[in-house]
Formats: sequence, C-alpha cells, structure tokens
Amino acid sequence: VEAVGRTVQLNLADYTVVGVVKDVSKLAASSYAQIWIPFNSTEIAGKCWYDNAMGTFRVVILAHSEKDFPAIREEAERLRQKFNDGLQDSEIFYRGQPDDRFSFIFRHWGRELQAKEAYLHYLLVIVILLLVPAINLSSMTLSRMRKRMSEIGVRKAFGATANVLLRQVFYENLLLTLIAGAVGMLFSYACTFLLNDFLFSNSENRTQIGETSLSADMLFSPWIFLAAFIFCLLLNLLSACIPAWRASRMNITDALNQR
Repeated sequence: VEAVGRTVQLNLADYTVVGVVKDVSKLAASSYAQIWIPFNSTEIAGKCWYDNAMGTFRVVILAHSEKDFPAIREEAERLRQKFNDGLQDSEIFYRGQPDDRFSFIFRHWGRELQAKEAYLHYLLVIVILLLVPAINLSSMTLSRMRKRMSEIGVRKAFGATANVLLRQVFYENLLLTLIAGAVGMLFSYACTFLLNDFLFSNSENRTQIGETSLSADMLFSPWIFLAAFIFCLLLNLLSACIPAWRASRMNITDALNQR
C-alpha cells in the first residue's frame, strides 16, 4: 500500500503509517475509525480521575473462538487484582466484564448487567417479530385450505390417496414459503437501503461523521434467516397439512360440500 511508511502529523505529533485496514461502515461503532493510533500517544492518557484511573474506557478483544472466553476473563481478572495491589484507598472492579457481544448490547455505561432480564427481553422481541407475521401467514393458509375442500373431495373421488394429497399440499406450501422468503428478504433489503437516512439518522456515528454506508453482510445473518424461515415453514405446513389431513379422511360427499 502506498500509504505505508509515510508520516502524517496529528495534533502536532508525527505518526508513521504501519498499515491500512479495510474500510467498514460507520454504523459499526466498535470497529469503525478514520485512523487508529495508540491511546497513550495522546493527551487522554494523562486525563485521570483519581488514583491513576481514567474512568470510562472501552477495549475490544477479538477471540479466535468462544472457547477462549474463559481464559480471557481469567487473564483480565488476574491483571485487575495485580493493578489493585498497587492502589491505596481505591479499587478497580469490572462489574462482571469482559462481556461477550450479546451482553455488551444490553449493558449501559458499565452498570451491573441483569443477564436474565436481558435474555428475556431479547427472547420476547424475537417471539413478537416471528409470531405476529407467522399467525397471519397460518390464518391465510388455513383459510385457503378450507376453500379447497371440494377440490380435495374431487381428487379423492378419482382415487387420490391421503398420502398423495398430503404430499401435494406439502410441496405447494414449501414452494410458496421459498418464494415468499426470497421476496421478503429482497424487499427488506430494498427498504433498508432506500430508507437509510430515516432508519439511521439517530446513530451516534452518523450524527458525528455523516452519511452511513451499508453492505449485504451487515444486514444478513444466515442463521437468523434460516431460523425464521424454518419457523414460518413449520407453521405454514401445520396450518395447511392438518386441514388437508382431516379432509383426506372425510367422506367424499362431505368434502365436496365443504362440511
């Protein structure tokens, strides 16, 4: 990279560029920066509140995997105790930190984290976001299947077995769910990009720096999409296959008359 090795001046101090990192969106508050420099090369290192303690400070530790979390917490606790051994009338404590990414989202300004309440809050949001559209979807599917009772009766009259009818309903609803999932994902992408200013105008980084940039990998989580898709698919299949199964066991005359 052409910039590597060059010298730039910031706040009357010379810095040598040692590397250039890939640019990220300004919405990624934990990884975005216009420039990265050692904090102890700035005046902030001397702004201590009391007993050589700086107050609010955030450090991001990138672990190789979740298996490294216990070792990281153990090392952080050992260094905390070592630092406290040199203090006289004060003590540094972390309030259960370092946090993982989930816990960090629900912690506010270093206060004690109520993990149980955070998980219940997160679970409630997921249930509402999944359950409301899923109920609407299952109601539409159930209504559609009731209107097809006479069709099922005609097919039974021509010799269709219960297994054949259930397979047909299964494949039809699977296809519809796949199409609806793809259309819904594309529609949500389009709305997010088109309504960028409206959705993220209150972001701290956007307010301070300017317009935000979005990318597909920021907006798409394969596991979350797969979980939501499977949830909707199961409800859709249950709301369609149960009436179809009941209709397949009906008397042909009752099915034709939609009773």
